[in-house]
Amino acid sequence: RGKNDECCYYEKPPKINLKVLRKAGIQLDELVRHYALCCEYMWNKIETSEDGQSIYVIDLDGIRLRDFVGEVVDFVKRASLFCTKHYPERSGSIYVINVPTWFSAIWAVVKP
Repeated sequence: RGKNDECCYYEKPPKINLKVLRKAGIQLDELVRHYALCCEYMWNKIETSEDGQSIYVIDLDGIRLRDFVGEVVDFVKRASLFCTKHYPERSGSIYVINVPTWFSAIWAVVKP
């Protein structure tokens, strides 16, 4: 929790291995649904206050330029769209950490 009791959500997108997930039969739609279910759980079980906001930390440690092609970009866009569409008032703070120098050009493409 944050200093104002905000729920904290920590994500490591570079650690998502879409090739392994696909080999296990998990499609991108299912991964986005899982992300949505995690969000729903957070807002219905962990932070039940109607006024509650979150601290969202995105850790990009280990990300490579080639990680931002195809399905990875599609997943990030769809996950961001879900939160923007369903929980716009819930985003208190968003922190992107361990950012490589080339990231600003990519962020222009994937930001919500």
